[in-house]
Amino acid sequence: MNTNTLTNNNLTFTFDNLVYSFRPANLNDPTHLKCVLSVTNKNGYTYLDKLDLYSAGSRRVLVKKSVSRVESSAQTLDHDLTKIIKELEKTRDASDGGRDTAVDIPPNLKAEAINYLKHPDLVNNIITSFHKMGFVGEDLNLLTAYLVAISRKLRHPLSLMIMSRSGAGKSTLQDALLKFTPEEEYQLYTRLTDQVLYYKDTNELTHKLIAIEEIQGAKGASYSLRNLLTSHGLSVNSAIKDPLTGQLKAMSHKVKGPVALILTTTCIDDIDYELLTRFIIITVDESKEQTQKILSKQRQARSLEGIISRRNNEHEQILHQNMQRLLKPIEIVNPYHDKLKFDHNNLIMRRRHLHYLGIIEAVTLLHQHQRQIKTAKDSIGTEFEYIEVTKRDIEIANKIAEKVLPNSGDELLPPARNLHKEIVRMNEGNGTHPFYRRDIRKYTGWNDYQIRTYLRQLIDLEYIGVASGGGKGNTCEYTILYNGNGNKPTELIDTNLL
Repeated sequence: MNTNTLTNNNLTFTFDNLVYSFRPANLNDPTHLKCVLSVTNKNGYTYLDKLDLYSAGSRRVLVKKSVSRVESSAQTLDHDLTKIIKELEKTRDASDGGRDTAVDIPPNLKAEAINYLKHPDLVNNIITSFHKMGFVGEDLNLLTAYLVAISRKLRHPLSLMIMSRSGAGKSTLQDALLKFTPEEEYQLYTRLTDQVLYYKDTNELTHKLIAIEEIQGAKGASYSLRNLLTSHGLSVNSAIKDPLTGQLKAMSHKVKGPVALILTTTCIDDIDYELLTRFIIITVDESKEQTQKILSKQRQARSLEGIISRRNNEHEQILHQNMQRLLKPIEIVNPYHDKLKFDHNNLIMRRRHLHYLGIIEAVTLLHQHQRQIKTAKDSIGTEFEYIEVTKRDIEIANKIAEKVLPNSGDELLPPARNLHKEIVRMNEGNGTHPFYRRDIRKYTGWNDYQIRTYLRQLIDLEYIGVASGGGKGNTCEYTILYNGNGNKPTELIDTNLL
C-alpha cells in the first residue's frame, strides 16, 4: 500500500486493485475519524460516501453498498479499511497534535526586524511603536504587556491581568498587543467552556499567548487555566468507545504548555483568587488628565495626518510580528542572582518573586540579538546554548517591578485602592462624618455600578464601615474606618545592589 498527501488536503491509499481517497474532517480528533471517502477500482468505477471510520455501523454500510460498484469482496474492503485506520492513527500520533507554524520572512523584512532588535534603545522604540498605534502615555504598562507577551517563549512565562473600570481602555491595550504578535503564536477567545482546554491538540498551546477578552468568559475554565499556568500542561482521562470492539475504554490526552495568558476585567466578583495570584496586575490610568490626552488623540486620528498614520500602522505591525518570530526560546542565565533581594515577609511573595525573575528574563530575551550566545554542557554531556542577564536588564526590570508588583501583592485590588483614596480625599476635614454613595458619585464621577462593586471590598476589609441604614427603602450611610495615613507601599526589591 502507498500513501500520498495531496494538495487539496486529501490522503490517497493505493492497494492492488483499489484506490481510496480520504478527506478528513479533523484528523486530530481522538474519538472520531469523520471523512468523505471514495473507493475507485482499476476500471474507474467509484463509490463515494460520507462516514465515520471509527463507527462499525458506518463501515458495514460502506462495504455493503460499494462491493458491487467497485467489483470487490466485502472481506477485501473491510481489510483495506482496517489498514487505512491504522495508517491514519500513525499519522496523527506522529504529528502529536503539533502544527508547522514556521513563517518564511522575506530577506528585506528579516533584515529590518534584526536591525530593530539590535538597536541600543530597543525598549523606548517599542514604546514609541505603541504611541504610533494611537496610545498616549502608559509607558510602563505598555512595556509590561509587551514583555508578558514575548515571555511565552520562556521556560516559565508570565501572565497579565489588565484591571480597570469600564471604558478606561484595557481592551484597547490588549488589542494593540495582539496586533504586534504573530497570528500563529496567539489565540484570542471571547469565551472558554469548562473543559475545552483539555481537548486541544497536544502541542497547540505550547509557547503560545492566550488572550481572553473578559474574565467573565473564562469563569468555568478557571481551574484548567490555573493548572495550565502552574504545571505548564493539562491531562485528562475519559471514556470512549473502541472503534473496533464497540466497548468503552479509557483514553488519556495531554495538552502541553507553557503559555502566557492575558485577561481583562472590570468586576472583582468574577475573579477566582487562586487564579488571580498567578498574574501580574496592571491598571489603566483613569485620571482626568489622561482622559483629556486620549480625547485629543481621538480627534487627531480623524485628521489627514491621523489617517496617513493609521495607514502606515500596518507596516509597524508587520515589523513587530517579524521581530517576535525572530525571538527564539533559549536558556537564560542570571549571573547576578545572588545579589538580588526581595521582600519575604508574606507567603504570597514566593509567587511574586517568580514574577520578578520572569520580568528580568523577559527583558533579556527581548535583547537576545544583542547578546553573545554561549554554550555549556549538562551532567550527561548534552550541550546547550544560553545568554546572560546584564545589569541594564535588571535596571529595566526593576522599574517595572516597582510599579506593577505592589499591585499584585496588595490586599485591595487597584480600582478599590483608587476608590478608597478618592473617598479619603473627599472626606478630608470631616473626621468620621458619614457620607452616602451619591456623595462618592458626585465627587469621583464614577458610576453607581463601579462604586457598589469596589465599595463592597472596602467594607469587607474594613477600610469603610456601614454607619446606618441599608434596609429596604432606606439610604445607607458609610464612614471611613481607615484613612491610609502612614500606609507606605511595600518595597519589594532592593534597587541599590547593582
